[in-house]
Amino acid sequence: MEQSNRKAYVLLDNFFKSRYRSVNLTKNYSIIDKWMLSKRWEEEIIQTRREMIAFVTYFQDLHAKLTEDLAVQGIIVQSYKSGKKSWTNSGKTTPSWL
Repeated sequence: MEQSNRKAYVLLDNFFKSRYRSVNLTKNYSIIDKWMLSKRWEEEIIQTRREMIAFVTYFQDLHAKLTEDLAVQGIIVQSYKSGKKSWTNSGKTTPSWL
């Protein structure tokens, strides 16, 4: 990012030096700084949004697995209580989230 800042300053400086001999560049640098800062904020907002989507997706998947495992465990408990004692858990002995 610093390298792109430097390039922007050099380009702006060369442009104004070639066009105008005595110009106050402070205001123009400030405009570029604000623009670059806004671009960086845009990128950070996009990255944060991606992380939040990944976070929510992970917990939705975890919720689905837990719900499925609880349903399977409930079936096992019901069959055990009814006297069948069939421990068919698709070969699983522990829930998938462990």
